[in-house]
Amino acid sequence: MLNGFPDLISEAAIFEKNCSTISAIIYATAKGQSTVEVKGDDLSHKNIDTFFAKEFRLKTMNEWDANTFESHLGNQVSWGMFTGRSLSGKKTASAILNTLIKGKIVNMTEIANELKKKLGTEEEPFEGEVPLDKV
Repeated sequence: MLNGFPDLISEAAIFEKNCSTISAIIYATAKGQSTVEVKGDDLSHKNIDTFFAKEFRLKTMNEWDANTFESHLGNQVSWGMFTGRSLSGKKTASAILNTLIKGKIVNMTEIANELKKKLGTEEEPFEGEVPLDKV
């Protein structure tokens, strides 16, 4: 996280070339206001705010929210996948990660087992693999 640097497009270009890409400039705005005022009417001005706004890397937050902050940085993960052999710790690892990111665990094996109960009867239980489109 950078604080106070860079101020100019040329400084940002040097930083991104030699250090790291700046994924976003995040401004705190007044509560209820979703825009940042760019002072002056010359949008060709060489300030970094104008440059990042043109590239859609200028973001605003009107109150602190960790999820919004992560989203602005591009750090949101839609899906994660745990795979491994039986008894390798998939369930344990996914439960630990779930407590950290407050996600939802989708256990395909448990879903398939529930579907087997619905697809079969007590007299004739469902045998074989549940079709993936059903899961």
